Amino acid sequence: EDMCHYLYSTINMQDVSLDVLISRVNSVSGILQDLSQISSPALLNCSVVLVTTIFNSTSIACDDTSFFAVANAFSSILQYGKSLPPNVFSSIYSAMMSFMVTCQSRLTSGEKAIDVITETFRLSTVIGDKNAQLTAVVLPKDESATSGSGNTNFNHSSSSSNVGLSLMDFNFNIEKVV
Repeated sequence: EDMCHYLYSTINMQDVSLDVLISRVNSVSGILQDLSQISSPALLNCSVVLVTTIFNSTSIACDDTSFFAVANAFSSILQYGKSLPPNVFSSIYSAMMSFMVTCQSRLTSGEKAIDVITETFRLSTVIGDKNAQLTAVVLPKDESATSGSGNTNFNHSSSSSNVGLSLMDFNFNIEKVV
């Protein structure tokens, strides 16, 4: 609990550089590894740290050196599954969408999709020609999944010549003791 509170109390004291972002998201992931050690206030504080950091630095969150650390931090919070308070899930979801759309904006038409598989979600985001059909866009396979998908969310954006497509699937069938 103290670690999440400390991160929360320092969030406005630092400008977010790539090193600060990586440190924060890795700290959140590390703190939330043992769910039995996390209280509701700690979860809220760590969630606010992650969401605020992502919203304040979305462009550097998509950096090659930080991308998967950010995805793992989201996953560490989402491991609470259906017991996650709705307001926390809503803010995490909004930050994930902002993260995904920003990362998508770095792609060019026809470039390989960005695919991520974590314990709690899968996502894929791609840019294609507006006139081409994007029927081949699929979520990356999760070979370790023991049950079906939780929720699949679709998001798209478009410009004069390109369309962006993002798919996200949450797996809330995981069993964790909180």
